[in-house]
Amino acid sequence: LPIGIRPAGIRPTARSEPYTVYHIFPEISTACPPFLSDFRKNFSRFIVFCPLSCYNERRKEVFPPFRRGISPMDLLLRFLEKTAWEMTPPEPYGTFHLVFWLTGLPIAFLAAFFLRKISDKTDRRLLFSVGFVLLLAEAYKQLFYTFIVGGGEYQFDRIPFQLCSMPMYACLILPFLKPGKCRQALYTFTASFGFMGGFVSYFSPESMCLPYWTLTLHSFSWHMILVFIGLYLFFSGRAGNRLRDFPPAAAVYFCLCVVAFGINLLCYRCPGPDVNMFYVGPKPSPLVICRDNVARFGWAVN
Repeated sequence: LPIGIRPAGIRPTARSEPYTVYHIFPEISTACPPFLSDFRKNFSRFIVFCPLSCYNERRKEVFPPFRRGISPMDLLLRFLEKTAWEMTPPEPYGTFHLVFWLTGLPIAFLAAFFLRKISDKTDRRLLFSVGFVLLLAEAYKQLFYTFIVGGGEYQFDRIPFQLCSMPMYACLILPFLKPGKCRQALYTFTASFGFMGGFVSYFSPESMCLPYWTLTLHSFSWHMILVFIGLYLFFSGRAGNRLRDFPPAAAVYFCLCVVAFGINLLCYRCPGPDVNMFYVGPKPSPLVICRDNVARFGWAVN
């Protein structure tokens, strides 16, 4: 039997009036009213009746997206669905992993070396551009995990506050900082801890080998960009290269760990996979170098 749905704001009219009929499928047509978008995942097909005269009278008030033919949300969902190319997750130390790693490392090294002598003005533009690209990539990943992987439910384990996410924020902030201890500490933190996060990830790539092409390429490219940023900051001399330059960077890392631990506590009972920012606990760490020790001695060894 058809399901009758009457949107708010439309009054029913005489029974004798003609009705419009919408046939809605999982791939919703451009004529789908916006108020039905939430039903697409729960019904394989249903029919909606709406009084034609009332609809024609009020459509511009109730359904303004009709004039555009499709809502921005539908455009976004279609884009995500079109880019959800499934794949068999690459094997760690398999062909995909080794080719990307051995190709990306020389490119990152050469790019960082040739850019080492750029001016401060160009440096600010470069860092902000890299940060903006990472921000767009992170936005895509968040939307993909929410609507494609999570089916509309936010994936709390993907909160963008991992160690490998910090260079994105640093690249967006550094161009606006004046020369001083704070900028120097952030430069050194990004070059050392950011580089370490990107480089070490290739030794334990399980979390980067995903069942979608876009997510896998995103993860591999992201960590290679972190390697490039770290090498560039060291080659250019903007990151500290003396022992006394690293305690301030370690202080930045410690403060971020405190924030990450707070997020882990707040999201301890959130649905879905474990939320473990910076892998500091209290949930078990999935890292190869930690998980065996965590299983034996508890999460505090993180």
